Amino acid sequence: MLANATVQQSGTQLHVNHGNDSNLFVEFFMEAEHQGHESEVAGHPVYKDVPYISIIFAGDSTKKVVRPVKVTDSDGAPSDIQRFSAQWERFQKGEDQAHDGWRLREWPAVSRSLCKTLEAMNIFTVEQLAGLTDTGLGFLGAREWREKARAALALANNTAAATKFAAENEHLKNELDSLRSTVQQLSDQLQKKQQGK
Repeated sequence: MLANATVQQSGTQLHVNHGNDSNLFVEFFMEAEHQGHESEVAGHPVYKDVPYISIIFAGDSTKKVVRPVKVTDSDGAPSDIQRFSAQWERFQKGEDQAHDGWRLREWPAVSRSLCKTLEAMNIFTVEQLAGLTDTGLGFLGAREWREKARAALALANNTAAATKFAAENEHLKNELDSLRSTVQQLSDQLQKKQQGK
């Protein structure tokens, strides 16, 4: 099942919120679909390329949705193109549609075997592991690894914030040094003028 949809009213407008799709691995691809009527008319099999979507659920290797792309909004739900716009854009450009985030194989805390185990359960990123629900914890030690993933993401966010703060601090220090230098130069010029009188 996809993320639960909730309807929110804002004035006279209704907006559908689909929750958090971050634990989904979504990929668009072309599928050759047999065209029955056209095949009968032509007297030979006729196929047409049709865009399809594959939706894989992190933590559940048994659940997968594969169907034609929903190109229009319906029943208060956005089209697949709107809902998964980043993946659609990459598909249109012929780019890799890999899940955004910190890839498990790039996380030093995870062994190669655990990485393969997680990928077999459709968990490809640290964010997906951290976002697993209790029902998605289907392997030994899953709770512990989910908490480690959450801690690693929190640390990464704190490190990013600290790095940004340090860069801003360095920039301000450089500006202050420049201002001090300018004040010193002006002071020296003023002193020379006063001595020359």
